Amino acid sequence: MTKFSLKEMPEIFVSETGISKAVSEAVARGKLRKLASRLYTKNLDEEPEKIVRRNWYYLITGYFPDALISDRTAIENEPAADGSIFLIAAKKRDVELPGLVFRPRKGPAALESDRPFIGRARLASTARAYLENMRPSRARSGKVARTLSRAEMEERLDAMIRRQGEYAVKMLRDEARRLAPVLELEKEGEALSELIGSLLGTSEGRARSALGKARLAGKPFALLGVNSDAGFVGSFVLNEYNFDILRPPTSFQDILDGRAFRGGAQRFRLEAVPGNIVSRY
Repeated sequence: MTKFSLKEMPEIFVSETGISKAVSEAVARGKLRKLASRLYTKNLDEEPEKIVRRNWYYLITGYFPDALISDRTAIENEPAADGSIFLIAAKKRDVELPGLVFRPRKGPAALESDRPFIGRARLASTARAYLENMRPSRARSGKVARTLSRAEMEERLDAMIRRQGEYAVKMLRDEARRLAPVLELEKEGEALSELIGSLLGTSEGRARSALGKARLAGKPFALLGVNSDAGFVGSFVLNEYNFDILRPPTSFQDILDGRAFRGGAQRFRLEAVPGNIVSRY
């Protein structure tokens, strides 16, 4: 029998055979509370949903020892709006917990490039996550789709370009090309390359998100957000991937029609950000 010390147990944990008797006795004494199948907590007061959501990453391997965090969860790094956590694991049955549901599927096991995650699980590498999210999926029975939509993918890639520069998405594309045959996601790899190319202006493509359309059209767009250190932050960005410095407007109508300074396949970027310190990471 595994030695059991209530004091050494975390706030919430998944019970196992070696400690099940001691856990049952602690529940009978009012020292533990059962929240779901094999799931117990020392927190006797707080709402179960809050406890589970706060500790979701510690619970994964209690139910799925070989789990790889995948699909949209590998990019969002948090439960979806409906509480879904998407995994690749040997077991296929969903596990429903208060405020959370683990939704596993079969797939290639963790690769060397996939990263260790909190609670002994593995997290799909960035390139693998983007490849897997190029697979179309649908929301069913009120549950969110397993993968991000095309528009959501555009927004994520656009944010990567703005924060880390074009080099970051080019590195992502190169790594995805390397992984695609290993994961048997060649079609998804081609789609991801085309999407990145369209956002960089190096290939033809249609954008679906507002930011993607603005980037392709060379239209300005504003971004607002909240930073824990700086408070409200924002920026104004103009990207032009078909710029022509030798084609100034000959009339005001050229400006209105978007013909001024366009047509030379040159790149132009104007970004205005308040403040005097710039950090990109």
